[in-house]
Amino acid sequence: MRGVSRSQAEKENWLAQYKASGLSANAFAKREHLPPSTFFQWLADSRRATRVPRIARVLCGASSAGEQVWSSRSSGLLIEVGNARIHVGADFDRTALAAVIDVLGARGQKSAS
Repeated sequence: MRGVSRSQAEKENWLAQYKASGLSANAFAKREHLPPSTFFQWLADSRRATRVPRIARVLCGASSAGEQVWSSRSSGLLIEVGNARIHVGADFDRTALAAVIDVLGARGQKSAS
């Protein structure tokens, strides 16, 4: 048996009502007589559509021996941007680091296109 086809506007309206309801997704779907599996799919699709791509992430601190460890006392950070890894010392220049991350992020977005 085939379900009812919903427009994107209807889906967005239900999602907005859900967010304002304070109910769990399952309880909201039941209250609105929507199949829970369908409603969960709409939620997942909505989250994927609004997700901002992560350009950079801090992997860990880097010890002097080159080991990767999480520590607030480490001598710097190891940052991954796409396929590049950047070791940042404790006295890094924030402006220069931001510029490097922007350039590497832009290269990654071009190659993904």
